[in-house]
Amino acid sequence: MECLTMVGEKILEYTLDPMARQVGYLIFYNSNVKELKEKAETLQHARESVQQRVDAAYRNGDEIYNGVRTWLEKVDEMAIKVEGHIQDDHHKKTGCSSRSFPNLWVRHQLSRMSKKMVQKIEILKNEGQFEHVSYQKAPNLIENLSSAVGVEDFGSRVETLEAIMEALRDPNVNNIGVHGMGGVGKSMLVKQVAQKAQQEFDVVVMATITQNPEVEKIQGQIADMLGLHFSNEQSSIGRAGRLHERLKKEKNVLLILDDLWGELNWGEIGIPFPEEHTDNNKKISISSEIQQRSCKFLMTSRNRGVLSKLNSQKYFMVRPLSNIEAWKLFKKKAMLDESIGNAELLSIAHKVAKECGGLPLALVTIASSLKNKEKSEWKVVLQELRDPAPTGIQNAIYKRIEVSYQNLKDDILQSLFLLCGMFGHVLTSDLFKYSVGLNLFKHIPKIEYARNKFDSCIHKLKDSCLLLDEDSSNKHCKIHDVVRDVALRIALQHQQCFVKINELLEEWPEEEQTKNCKTIILQFCYLDDLERLCCPNLTFFLINTRNPSLKLSDNLFEGMPRLKVLDLTRMKFESLPSSISLLSNLRTLCLDICSLGKIEVIGELKHLKVLSLSKSDIKQLPQELGQLTQLQLLDLTGCSQLKLIPRNILSSLKKLEKLYMQDSFANWDVNDPMDQQQINASVSELDNLPLLTTLEVHIPDERMLPKVLTFERLQKYKILIGNVWDWSSETETSRILKLWLSTNIHLRDDIKRLLDTVEELHIGKLEGAMNVLPALNNEGLPQLQHLYVTDNDEIQCVINSLEVIQSIDLFPNLQSMVLLNVMNLEKLCSGSLTGESFSKLKIIKVKNCINLRSLLPASIARSLPHLVEIELEECFRMERVVYDDEKAAGILQFPKLCSLTIRSILYYLDSIVEAMFLAHRMHFFVRRYANKLYSSFKYFNTLIFETRFLI
Repeated sequence: MECLTMVGEKILEYTLDPMARQVGYLIFYNSNVKELKEKAETLQHARESVQQRVDAAYRNGDEIYNGVRTWLEKVDEMAIKVEGHIQDDHHKKTGCSSRSFPNLWVRHQLSRMSKKMVQKIEILKNEGQFEHVSYQKAPNLIENLSSAVGVEDFGSRVETLEAIMEALRDPNVNNIGVHGMGGVGKSMLVKQVAQKAQQEFDVVVMATITQNPEVEKIQGQIADMLGLHFSNEQSSIGRAGRLHERLKKEKNVLLILDDLWGELNWGEIGIPFPEEHTDNNKKISISSEIQQRSCKFLMTSRNRGVLSKLNSQKYFMVRPLSNIEAWKLFKKKAMLDESIGNAELLSIAHKVAKECGGLPLALVTIASSLKNKEKSEWKVVLQELRDPAPTGIQNAIYKRIEVSYQNLKDDILQSLFLLCGMFGHVLTSDLFKYSVGLNLFKHIPKIEYARNKFDSCIHKLKDSCLLLDEDSSNKHCKIHDVVRDVALRIALQHQQCFVKINELLEEWPEEEQTKNCKTIILQFCYLDDLERLCCPNLTFFLINTRNPSLKLSDNLFEGMPRLKVLDLTRMKFESLPSSISLLSNLRTLCLDICSLGKIEVIGELKHLKVLSLSKSDIKQLPQELGQLTQLQLLDLTGCSQLKLIPRNILSSLKKLEKLYMQDSFANWDVNDPMDQQQINASVSELDNLPLLTTLEVHIPDERMLPKVLTFERLQKYKILIGNVWDWSSETETSRILKLWLSTNIHLRDDIKRLLDTVEELHIGKLEGAMNVLPALNNEGLPQLQHLYVTDNDEIQCVINSLEVIQSIDLFPNLQSMVLLNVMNLEKLCSGSLTGESFSKLKIIKVKNCINLRSLLPASIARSLPHLVEIELEECFRMERVVYDDEKAAGILQFPKLCSLTIRSILYYLDSIVEAMFLAHRMHFFVRRYANKLYSSFKYFNTLIFETRFLI
């Protein structure tokens, strides 16, 4: 009986449950459809969250996981299906009316489909819970080496290149050496190998070692090529461990180590170098670890013996170019045209090129120095090259490069070249400070004019190929190692210098070796405590030590009466040596990256022109600093611990022209002469510096500003007003102003005059200002290139031209405009503008301006021929990008527009453009509700959704 009961229950379960489910579809039709809408909306919110993470990862240069991309596509497909299901006309047949009875079959099917979609949405939502949406891909820095090569593929080079590639394919060869004289083109060749090897190796890594290898720098180069970031490893040992582990994970690696001068401690760097095992037949076997990972080495050196010590199995010598190849390179660099050139000049040029001996460095250097020169100068150079040279091919190379040095024919250029040669790599700002101290610009009294002359000289040295032109920001001066050898040789012969870099000095040289020196440079050296030195002719003394406990005796400087430049970097001083007070001729004093205690003695340096305390640990400036009445440059950059500058010190420096306080002192006192409790400097003291032309300063509270500022005399400045700003800048402009004002101080005439010259302007809070122009400036901000308006809830339009003189061009030089979180912004412009307004605008970026309904009126859009990029994000009420305010026909053209990015704003966007506009290249990035926009883009051939695409 019990068995019959159980069977009966099962029969009822398998018959009644499906029947109940089918009936449920009819009964719960409305709730099923409602649930579908709610679940679809929830899924869309989840998609937006994932998309925001994807966008952030994309901007950071990360690679998006394929699974994430696929999920986003599935969600979009589901959204389209849900939308189609909801909009299905058959839903009208599911309810009762006076004329018809509900179609129960349709009602059942639609309800059932809604339920099934809800289930699929739940599955999609669960699949979209990604812990990570992206990963960092190692940057392919090898691809950027082509621009660094700069020499055509000559036949002799191609032959060597192919031979090296064949050796790399040999499974029995793991260590290859490339050697040749300095400047012959070894680095160029292995860079070409690196590019070609990418097709055969999983990872190609290249690092430059140099004569004075710096472990951290080498580790950084390798890590950059691997896409490895050192986050927690503060020591070189920790970084070495990370590098070693990372390289062990790669199975097919080519490590290129360029410019080796000797053996290295590979373990200290983190390179798992092959071990040497030599048997009676002198065969070298590679460690099993290297064999399993197929890790190969390609190394370059001037000396074959160095490569032999490093166990190279095959050697390739890079020889000079042939006469034909040399002439091809030479005439290109000298800009000679054989078809129209003077026959006699071409004949001389052929002879000059031949004298260069096929050395690419000499060819490029000498050809560049003779570019556009008269025939007589060519003859002089040819004669100098033919003069008897010292024995040895290296000396011959030096002489050929020395010709370019002599051809400078300018004492300042030659002095700067030799100074660069003593360092090899030096900050441009430091080099300028040294130049001022050495009185290279003795006929230029103002330091601002001296800086202009200095910049011009550096540019000329780069044009002559005596300095490398690798730094677009011009923050560093670098020199090729062979050219540096020439510079050092000249300096040793004519200027009696003593230069040591990255060496261990167990004892100081004999007095006879240094007493006639004019320059002593000890860069990154280890040395013991220094006692009194007798150097009566010394003018430049630099110690940048690796020994933090180095002590300088009090009488160290007694024997240096002619010293003009003193640089003591990375040192610790409880008090400066008292003998510094005897340096009556000192013009430049640099105490950078130092721990400083008492430095009152600097008050005795009455002729000091440059004082640099950059990045030093100093808490207060001494009162005696005010005695430096000849001071022209004061650098306090990075002195983040500096909290006290006594009152009236800065105002005493009447000849000060350049004051750098970036990331430094900001504890300005409010200017109140009657308040005896105030001990700190006030901003008003800067008004007492009549020659000040360069200023970097942070004023965290506008109440610290005096009633009147005379900053309009500044030629270069970075001024931050408000406590919300940092010192970051994405441009290389020289006049930057950041404003966060809780009062209407911006209405003052002195502030408006400063704005006449600003090139990069950041605006945050601006009390009482409903626009940028004319609220900030009546002249249209004529010099402004970059405008950033952020976190402002008062500005309603950028320009109210109704309150501006109609003939004035507004923003005539503006290149980029970024509007971020300007919550009440309604439009870009109110009223009409002149034809030159915005005429140079290239980039517009708008984000989270929730009341902005349209961006560009057609009258402005027609005058944007240089517009390259438009980016719109989270402007939820935006209806149009371009709207017609002219009611005039015609084609609207953006001939250079290549990127249009639209994110999370398309719900209300019915049309993007009311008039047709054309682009030579268009780069679309459209995120949401893309199907709603198709008609708006009918003038374009292709519209790409969800991905970036270049048409």
